[in-house]
Amino acid sequence: KAWTEAMNASQEWDYYILLNDDTMCMDYAMEELFSTQRYLKEKHGMEGVVSGVCQSTDGKEITYGAEYYSIPLIGKSLFMHPVGKPKQCYRTNANLVLVSGEVVKKTGIFDKDFIHSCADWAYGIKANRAGFPVYITARICAECDNDHGTIKDEGRKVMNMSLQERKKFFNHPLRATSDKLLFMKHYYKEKYLILYLARTLAVYLPTLYYCLLNLRPQKQKCQ
Repeated sequence: KAWTEAMNASQEWDYYILLNDDTMCMDYAMEELFSTQRYLKEKHGMEGVVSGVCQSTDGKEITYGAEYYSIPLIGKSLFMHPVGKPKQCYRTNANLVLVSGEVVKKTGIFDKDFIHSCADWAYGIKANRAGFPVYITARICAECDNDHGTIKDEGRKVMNMSLQERKKFFNHPLRATSDKLLFMKHYYKEKYLILYLARTLAVYLPTLYYCLLNLRPQKQKCQ
């Protein structure tokens, strides 16, 4: 809604900043975002989408910025780590993002077909497919704890739910199956059937579902 309101202003904006209300920026965050846009201009001849890397408040883990799959098809989604220079990415998180006005002119804003989940992932890919560079920052720009919990904690919770409670849980806006399937349909068609079967297991056979999740490759060299 806020992004729509900004676009309805009487003037066009050169940039749009997306910032979650639970994300605390470092003192240098804005400079890092804009310097990355300058880097994109020099390297690609145009500005694009810059996602600021976030860490947990205790500084022990990367929590947001951009994600990648550890392996195709059944890989775990992992967060990209900063490497001291801007790095290209595809699936962005919208905790702290600087978007060039030129990107918005060509691609618009978040897809309204998504309830909540996956809209930020999709935006990074959409901008990239439209020819714009999409990068994470060279260093950590903010603190924001990952509020989704661990798979282990989620599994314990879900396996104690009734069938109706599980259906409600997996249709919550934060983890809506419809959003996940829509995302896969548009951007990872090869994963669509796997996700559909996995979410069906999660609802009807949760013990098997979480057992299979634990068999996935959990770690790979950080990108």
